[in-house]
Amino acid sequence: MKSKHRQRRLRESASTFSGPASRPAISHPGRPRLVRCLAKRLAGFKGRRILAAVSGGADSTAMLLALTEIAQELQISITVAHLNHGIRGRAADADEKWVRALAERLGLPCIARKVSLRNSKLRGRGESLEMAARRVRYDFLARAARQVRASCIVTAHTADDQAETVLMMLARGCGAAGLAGIPAESSVNGARILRPLLDVSRAEVVQYLKLRGAQWREDSTNRDTKLARNRVRHCVLPFLAANLNPNIAEALRRVAAVARENEEWMDSIASRMLKSRLESDGALNVSGFSRLHPAAKKRVLRLWLRHHGLLSEKTGFNLMERLDRFASSERGSATVKLPDGAALERRYQSIRVAGPGENSAQSASPQPTPLKIAGLTRLEKLGLMVTARIQPGIVKDRKIRPGMYPARASLNIRAAGLPIVVRTWRRGDRMTPLGFRGSRKLQDIFVDAKVPAPERLNIPVFECLGEIVWIPGYSIAAGWEVTDPSSNALQLEVARTAGPSSCAAQECC
Repeated sequence: MKSKHRQRRLRESASTFSGPASRPAISHPGRPRLVRCLAKRLAGFKGRRILAAVSGGADSTAMLLALTEIAQELQISITVAHLNHGIRGRAADADEKWVRALAERLGLPCIARKVSLRNSKLRGRGESLEMAARRVRYDFLARAARQVRASCIVTAHTADDQAETVLMMLARGCGAAGLAGIPAESSVNGARILRPLLDVSRAEVVQYLKLRGAQWREDSTNRDTKLARNRVRHCVLPFLAANLNPNIAEALRRVAAVARENEEWMDSIASRMLKSRLESDGALNVSGFSRLHPAAKKRVLRLWLRHHGLLSEKTGFNLMERLDRFASSERGSATVKLPDGAALERRYQSIRVAGPGENSAQSASPQPTPLKIAGLTRLEKLGLMVTARIQPGIVKDRKIRPGMYPARASLNIRAAGLPIVVRTWRRGDRMTPLGFRGSRKLQDIFVDAKVPAPERLNIPVFECLGEIVWIPGYSIAAGWEVTDPSSNALQLEVARTAGPSSCAAQECC
């Protein structure tokens, strides 16, 4: 009954704001281009649920209204998601209240959450407020998408956002990847994120809102030219448009589109090269590496770093030049440190990831192992075995310490129907532990738990659809807990094998 009521409210929402009484087909040129771009991008999601990230600003408000305009034709269900970062005080609270009211007026469910980014617990070591805000926002959206079983998250990044990003990246001396700007699609914590308005200008957004007779919220910080993006938006781009190219934003958008195509093609070639050089333990074979083209070498190295979770915003031009020389060197052995504390170790023709004080035997990480549900999974290189059962109950296992066994956990039964892999942790890994309001770096978790550095690369983590759901001896992830002890759950236990273990496993003892 509630669902039918929502559908009726959604149909009525098309006339909530002024506009034509009857509309032509979605693809008809008479429809606003914003609507056509949105419909084209979401055509493959017919009959599914969409999570719309709405801040209340012009871009996201226009996107939400356009979604309601095409919802019936595409047979999509919409849930609104809003995160109040708690940075702008009463103004942010007013934005949240406004978004909730808009969703209610449109007959749409709304998930809103308030956090306080001034709270240092939500920010990683050395993380800026802007970086933390972005990370916490995407963490929230990924969890909300799982909560409502949304097929994708849609955000309202526009062509103007793309132009600003490309110009900022260019000013920093970026490579081809930076020129590609904001991707039209990406994933965060296993959630699929679409940006369907990247071809739509901000002027078209405002035009559409006026056509619908709609209002929106203005964020006062968007006018603060102390922030780099705002200087580009309000000073640099207008200057370039007036003195160099009146269509500068469109030109930069084209640069991003061409760079993105080239990136995808070159990455596909580099991926094949990496595959041929990737050893069974994850090491990179650099035999004959010096004879490769410099661009190929750097791209293979970047993909290899990404494979190990070591690619970050700190992986800039100078570091890649140093890694190129390191990988191409004819020296028998050498070590190079990365900005986040990790180290790469070269032994003759192989490069491996090594932690402080580790030798190559300790740093040889096993490949991700699919978990057998239900059944026994052996992690031979770690000297561990995992038992998975489906049965009622909630394990109340004491939190010992990552790397201490036996360790037990209960996961929501939905985990039993999803692919779970067991792997060793990678620097850059994050999870949202049960009871925490934001995600944490695993490195910080290990430091707080006083796990010795040599042990960390040998600690298994359980990953489902790109999200870490359990660290044995520590905690499961928020959203994966069992709420009803009488219903079936995925029961996991990690224990040491009885027989002799490898060097890596012995280091965990």
